[in-house]
Amino acid sequence: MTTAAALCEGHNVFLSDTDVVFYRDPLQYAFHQADIMITGTRIDPSITGWGDAFFTDRPDEIITLNNGVVFYRSNPVTKNFALTLIAHCVNNLKRNDDVQQGFLQRVFNMMMVHNKLAFHPCSNISDPVTFRLNSPYINNTVGECYDCYYGHFPWWSDVVQPVLAEGKHEVLKLGAYPMQRFTSYCWAPANFTESLIATAQALNKSVSSNWGWNALGNNQSRVLFTHANCVDIGATGRDRFQKKINWLRSVGSWFL
Repeated sequence: MTTAAALCEGHNVFLSDTDVVFYRDPLQYAFHQADIMITGTRIDPSITGWGDAFFTDRPDEIITLNNGVVFYRSNPVTKNFALTLIAHCVNNLKRNDDVQQGFLQRVFNMMMVHNKLAFHPCSNISDPVTFRLNSPYINNTVGECYDCYYGHFPWWSDVVQPVLAEGKHEVLKLGAYPMQRFTSYCWAPANFTESLIATAQALNKSVSSNWGWNALGNNQSRVLFTHANCVDIGATGRDRFQKKINWLRSVGSWFL
């Protein structure tokens, strides 16, 4: 609700979980044309209701659009979407004993499924050598987003009724943050923590030859951020927080 209130007051909103480590400014990667810029995290296909095969070049992967890192741009369509999202969450809680039915990320993903969101790879609109974006319709501050995605769909709200000309409708435009340079700890490979440490050291020393995990072929791109959302698996109570604190310290996060 705070997000919707801020959007309605004309403020853009960037939200991040506290267990995310950033190595570059994520706002510089947000598409200027996107209403919402969000991350995608692979999940087990047996987990239903939390995602879908949104990414057209990854048809076998079920991905949840993760509200742990998301940017909302304040404009009429985003305001209407945020208000509708809140209303659906509250209504789901009223109708179900299972609180998960009202969880914002679940409802967000189900709205995307309902509207048949399809994310297309920015590699199709990027220079294959320089990785620079080559589209007049999609751009950002850094000028590249080779491993990002974009998509849109006609948007009608069943909660907010905007004033539109007859036969017209709103269009919700979304972007997905870099998928090769973002890693969720839920599917991190072996020795991933060691790789992040090396990346942090390279960034601190301004080393241009070793950007660490999943650098692009031009050796100029480096890890953007990582989400420690599964580091605490196996721990309970306060031990969950201590496990994440220890991990954040180990990867050289400025957060602690």
